[in-house]
Amino acid sequence: MATALQIIERAYRTIGVLAAGKTASADMAQDGLVYLNDVLNGLSNESLAIFFASQDVLPLTGASSYTYGAGGDLDSPRPMTINSAFYRLANVDYPVTILTAEQYNDITVKNIGSSIPSGVFFNPEYPYYTIQLWPMPSTGSLYIDCNKPLLNLSTYNTSFSLPIGYERMLRYALAAEMMPEYGISNPQVIGMMTDAKAWLKRINSKSSILKTCLPFGQKANNAERTILFAGA
Repeated sequence: MATALQIIERAYRTIGVLAAGKTASADMAQDGLVYLNDVLNGLSNESLAIFFASQDVLPLTGASSYTYGAGGDLDSPRPMTINSAFYRLANVDYPVTILTAEQYNDITVKNIGSSIPSGVFFNPEYPYYTIQLWPMPSTGSLYIDCNKPLLNLSTYNTSFSLPIGYERMLRYALAAEMMPEYGISNPQVIGMMTDAKAWLKRINSKSSILKTCLPFGQKANNAERTILFAGA
């Protein structure tokens, strides 16, 4: 476990702004916190920098739409990306297709009720997503697998815990973020940051399953084959 201040001071030392054994002033620490949160926000936009998927649950009431984000109908931090969803009714799970805006717009009658939805559209408005199911169930729950922002550190004394390798990556990423402020150019720091991020993304990458139809022998012209490949 580290504190934001520890990462900030390591980054300052990495670019030579802070001497070994010295501590950052309150102003330096506060400036470093702003940069560190900028780094974390940027990393949250890189899907492979996020090391786990979250799952949110929305109880359904038959509404035509629901808001999704802190303070919304589904009161949870707004996701960066939505990966998949399913519907649960009476302890039975049903797959739900995530629809694009074009697919949802092509539905001619949207206010149809049903006990089981087949699709859901997540309109990426801000500060809330708008969730629209089709058809619209009045009971059950929608389960959403998504990627959430990594962290937002409120003070430079805030403690946080991340998997092995993240503290090193944050140190070099923060150092690279702060270098222009101090007129510093250090390609070695950029290289170390790139290397640290690459290793974490390799660890976080997951295998994907691709289904496709391929010619297969004389009798099966469109046999479905499943191919497993490593995600990039």
